[in-house]
Amino acid sequence: MDVTLPNTDIPQAALFPNARITGTDLSPIQPSLVPPKVNFEIHDCTETDWCRPLASLDLVHAAVLLGSLPSYSKLIRNARRYLKPGEGWLECHEMMPEICCDDDTVPPSWPFRAWQSYLEEGSMRMESPKPLRVADKLATWMREAGYVDIHERIDRIPMNSWPKHPFLKSIGRLWEVNWLEGLAAFSYKLFGPEGLGWTQNEIEVFLIDVRKCIKDRNVHAYQKMYVVYGRRPSEEEEKAMMKKPSKSAGFKTSSAKAKSKG
Repeated sequence: MDVTLPNTDIPQAALFPNARITGTDLSPIQPSLVPPKVNFEIHDCTETDWCRPLASLDLVHAAVLLGSLPSYSKLIRNARRYLKPGEGWLECHEMMPEICCDDDTVPPSWPFRAWQSYLEEGSMRMESPKPLRVADKLATWMREAGYVDIHERIDRIPMNSWPKHPFLKSIGRLWEVNWLEGLAAFSYKLFGPEGLGWTQNEIEVFLIDVRKCIKDRNVHAYQKMYVVYGRRPSEEEEKAMMKKPSKSAGFKTSSAKAKSKG
């Protein structure tokens, strides 16, 4: 089994002990001590040539690439070329940036929502715009690219430990840490000279209230994480698709909810 994993972690190796796993990234930031059959390559996944034979991969796994690609749909189309016909799968994990709430506890002028709006504006002001809102389009792009057996799952991730349910509380606690530790790094590029043109001091002052929002357990906010996967059809399936266009390419969707009352 050959797997390529743009921007994913070493623990994937434990899930596929018999697989040869290749992780790709733009920078050499990976540790030197890795599990057997795991290696890393410095490579830009936006390039058409992935430096490996076409139709050779069992799985291409992409995660949290929102704001990183000029065209996510191009990545989906190109990945199809490298998947084995009839057997190869593409799996994408992406987050929608919007804050959601089911009980109206998010204030009308919540600083975190302002941060989201500024972030998206900054991403589109870059010399090479890289959209943030991609998660809810993945299934459509896979269908348009000719994938079949497409599945979409939508999970709800609490912003912090506000849920009463122990599992969701644990997930929310980890998500809060992720936001608090990464907020400045998420902001500097798009708020700075290449995006909105803010100074570092202006950014840091603005982020004070954003951090307070992230920690506020009286606000029952969550974000949606999309897990979408589809299969490259076999040659026989492709011929049949050419003769008779598929209405939905076997598209299925499911949703998992985080409830405020556990």
